Amino acid sequence: MTLGTVLVLPSDEPRHASLLGLLLNGDYAARVIHPISGSAPLPSRICAAINLAVPKPPLTLVGFGEACRVLPTVAFAQRTSHRRVAGYLLVDPIMPEVTESWPDAPVLVLVEDPDADTASLSRLRGWSVAGSGTLADWVPEHD
Repeated sequence: MTLGTVLVLPSDEPRHASLLGLLLNGDYAARVIHPISGSAPLPSRICAAINLAVPKPPLTLVGFGEACRVLPTVAFAQRTSHRRVAGYLLVDPIMPEVTESWPDAPVLVLVEDPDADTASLSRLRGWSVAGSGTLADWVPEHD
C-alpha cells in the first residue's frame, strides 16, 4: 500500500479549525495547501501551490465547506499533471457539481448531521457518508 499525500484545501471557517487539527495530527502526512497570491481564480492558485509542493502520489484531496466547490477543477488539473487522485474527503461541504469526469475516485462526506440534506444528496450520488466526529479516526485509503 502506498500512502501518498493528503492535501487539504484552505478554509476560513472557525468550526473547521478544530477539525483540521484532528486531520493534521493523523498518522499520515497531511498538508494544508495555501493558494499562491495573485489575481488568478482560486482553483488556479490552489493548483499552482500543489505544483510547487510536489506531492507524492496518490493524492487524497480534502475540502472543508465552501472549498469543496473547487474540488472538480483541482482534480482535473491533477489529472492533466499526471497525478493520481485516490480519493476525496468532503467535510461539512457546500456540494460541488458532479460532472462526467468528476468524481474520478471514491468520495467520503463527513457531516455534522448524518440526516441532513447534504448527507441525503451525498448518498444519492453513491458517496459514503459519516458523522464529522469520525474525522479523528479517518485514514486515507490508497491501493
